[in-house]
Amino acid sequence: MAKKTEGFTEESGAFTKEAEGFESKLESAKKVLETLMNPEITLQDSLRAYEKGMSELSQAQKILEEAQIKITEIKEK
Repeated sequence: MAKKTEGFTEESGAFTKEAEGFESKLESAKKVLETLMNPEITLQDSLRAYEKGMSELSQAQKILEEAQIKITEIKEK
């Protein structure tokens, strides 16, 4: 059984943390995109930014997939 803390169960708190993580990753990827759109960025800096942006998007995708799995499990109960 989920433990109740500050009006939320541990399960809903986990969803909140995942949502915040997802939003954070998307925001970070948007900032990277802004960096990449700068015409004065060097090739080396653009490669570093691209790698960071792809990593952030990959992590966001993983969070989203985990949330979708949990939603499916809840619906099946």
